[in-house]
Amino acid sequence: MILVTYFLWNATIDYHYSYIKSPEQTETLIVKYRVTTLGERSYSFDFYQKTFFGLFMKNLEGQDYFILIQSSVDYTPPREVLGTEYANWINEKEILFNTVTGEKKVFLK
Repeated sequence: MILVTYFLWNATIDYHYSYIKSPEQTETLIVKYRVTTLGERSYSFDFYQKTFFGLFMKNLEGQDYFILIQSSVDYTPPREVLGTEYANWINEKEILFNTVTGEKKVFLK
């Protein structure tokens, strides 16, 4: 029973990653996200920048995005909550997301 609970818990809070390349392919923003559901849906997004020839990730501190959405019949995928499919690069160091709550700017270092 404990083993089943452990696997079910991990299945609901696993992290997933999305990679977004800049227009000139010089930068890569990594979005680490997860969704947890306990009566409402909690979306958590952390941002990282690839460094040292893509071998490491640097956490872009203070730029995280968190939102709580009341549970409903329809499930909103994390990509739609953050708007990763329609991310707009302002330049090679700034990216703008059109989230469900408005605009979110992320600055790379």
